Amino acid sequence: LFKAVNAKLGGLDVLVNNVGVAGPAGLVNEIEREAFDEVLRVNVGGTFRVTAQAVPMLRTAGGGLIVNIASTAGIFPYPYRSPYVAAKWAVVGLGRSWAMELGEDNIRVNVICPGSVGGPRMDQVIEQEAAATGADASALRRGYEQQVSMRRFMDPADIAGAVVYMASPAGRHVSGQVLSVDGATESLRSSCATEAQVGHTRGVGRIQEHPVNVTEATQRRASIRSFLPDPVDDQQIRELLDVAARAPSGGNVQPWKAYVINGESMMRFRSFISERRPGESEYPVYPPKLQEPYRTNRYELGEAMYEKLGIPREDKPARLAHLARNFDFFGAPAAFFCFIERNMGAAQWSDLGMFLQTFMLLAVEAGLDTCPQEAWANHWQSVQEFCGAPEQEMLFCGMAIGKRDESKSVNSLRSERMAVDEWTTWL
Repeated sequence: LFKAVNAKLGGLDVLVNNVGVAGPAGLVNEIEREAFDEVLRVNVGGTFRVTAQAVPMLRTAGGGLIVNIASTAGIFPYPYRSPYVAAKWAVVGLGRSWAMELGEDNIRVNVICPGSVGGPRMDQVIEQEAAATGADASALRRGYEQQVSMRRFMDPADIAGAVVYMASPAGRHVSGQVLSVDGATESLRSSCATEAQVGHTRGVGRIQEHPVNVTEATQRRASIRSFLPDPVDDQQIRELLDVAARAPSGGNVQPWKAYVINGESMMRFRSFISERRPGESEYPVYPPKLQEPYRTNRYELGEAMYEKLGIPREDKPARLAHLARNFDFFGAPAAFFCFIERNMGAAQWSDLGMFLQTFMLLAVEAGLDTCPQEAWANHWQSVQEFCGAPEQEMLFCGMAIGKRDESKSVNSLRSERMAVDEWTTWL
């Protein structure tokens, strides 16, 4: 390569290391070692090997410029893309180190960190992340655009323009610099600054390194029916409840009452409830004669769930056994029960729904999953006894809290929703 460069151009003045593969997306335990090694071999090894060959030519020319093209992922953490992040942090480190090594040879070295650059490669990144996280691809795209002040993707010409500046006489004293061409990043989904800001301003500790927007949280939230045993800290639940209390409440009544069970109290509760049998709910979870289209919506969801579980319609015992898992919180390590005082009316019950939805979206942001369970209304007397809730309080539901078990097919269930125009009237 460099023999051809020397023969055709008579030497070398500028080297741009624009090498990179996106690599796999996924949790660290899901990524194959070979795939990880390949990302580093191409992105880091390629940059290193080409530069090693170019430096003698630049010295012969009396100096010159090396530009490493990295990424904003070379500045901030980026969950689900750890191989790519590791490679780009390395490319940034190489550039800054070489600037110190080669300065005496009049060789300047800089790094450019592009933000989201529009095109086929960005499309691939979004598709991979959607597959790894279960998020909607269009929501992810909007999320990337919302990360920056300019609210749009970069153009390849923007990156090229920065290189031209560095290579021009105006950039003759610019070396050892890391320049972000990213439209002014405000809230990179994995930025250290964003994580710190979220933790301090919202009061939610241990927010995951991948803060999500509301659309993403809404798309990802699901009623999880199989949890991992991984513990959830009491303080994290406390902070999520504290922020969830900002949910709308008519007249600021705030009618919700929460009883948290976790750790030792969860063990006691499981032992306690195993000796009890469910009875009748204090309130009808569904109307006695559920009309269309609601009846079909409910029926189709049930059938889709049992299909995921591999339980045929005629296997009644297996279906009942799965329903009984409600009363183990589907294996969740933590939960709370939501009560409301009996004299409250329909308006206050609607406040409960807004409070619970707010909690569930915050849980997604914190890297947790949930399952709201009205089935616990059939155990209201036992739950009231265990919680020590006063007589004037009425159990509405339970809320399982934990992390979903991705290996269970039931957790891939996505309920169908009616089209907007089926339930909206435009006046």
